Amino acid sequence: MKRVILLLSLGLGLTTYGQTIPNAGFETWDTTAHGVVPNSWSITPGVRQSVPGHSGAYSIMCMVDTATNPRTSTLDTVVGMAYSGASLMGPPAPGSNLPGFPCSGRPDSLVGVSHFRGMGMHDTGLIIVTLSKWDTTGGARVTVAQAVFTNSVSDSVFQRFSVPLSYSSSFNPDTCVIQIMAGNPNAPKTMGTSIWADDLAFVSRTTGIEGITSGNNEVTIYPNPVTNVLRVNNAVSFVVYNLQGQVVATSAGETVNTSNWIPGMYIIKYNSKGGETGSSIISKQ
Repeated sequence: MKRVILLLSLGLGLTTYGQTIPNAGFETWDTTAHGVVPNSWSITPGVRQSVPGHSGAYSIMCMVDTATNPRTSTLDTVVGMAYSGASLMGPPAPGSNLPGFPCSGRPDSLVGVSHFRGMGMHDTGLIIVTLSKWDTTGGARVTVAQAVFTNSVSDSVFQRFSVPLSYSSSFNPDTCVIQIMAGNPNAPKTMGTSIWADDLAFVSRTTGIEGITSGNNEVTIYPNPVTNVLRVNNAVSFVVYNLQGQVVATSAGETVNTSNWIPGMYIIKYNSKGGETGSSIISKQ
């Protein structure tokens, strides 16, 4: 059976990157706040402290579970999610007041260990990385790079993974958000489906990282999130995939109609007019 790693292009000569991910080994947990929460992370219902860890005492487990909806008082099925730093979906993590954590430079890849338990045919666990930068000129936060690791193969032991960051901006980032999810919240989900993660780290090629096409050849993709029409400027061609690796759109132009897409996350791979290839993550509302 095959483990699916999207956006994967492993390179030689990788070394640990200087940027530190807070509590990347999930060894410290806060037991005084709302349940048991890993320090420097925010969680939703369905997230557990798991023993043993890969290299220490603990790891993190996110699972599809049930939780009481505070607005309706009904018992709903929820996808367990963990976010590095504070989350836009809930209260800040201890000591945090912004989504994510400070990050500078341009790491090549996220590495770590993970294992997965799927309870349904199409269940998939996700680890998503987003680097961003506040653009003072435009007055908005700009996505600098993204990557998605998906695991749909059930196993009982930790397996190493490496997923490269795909850069879509020439900015150096100032913030990183890492999300660990037991599934796509907008897709069908099965109770008990779980993903474990531990020992996360950034790595970088010793020979450096190729930048994106610069100047007038820089590929721009907008809007993101998209509702009806996605625009891709300065690309010769592009292909859009869902998180199961299925092609949902191809184009040799600059636009694609997204009105019939299912809400969720997609991956776009493109060939630029400058002769480079790249990829990015887009979200359909």
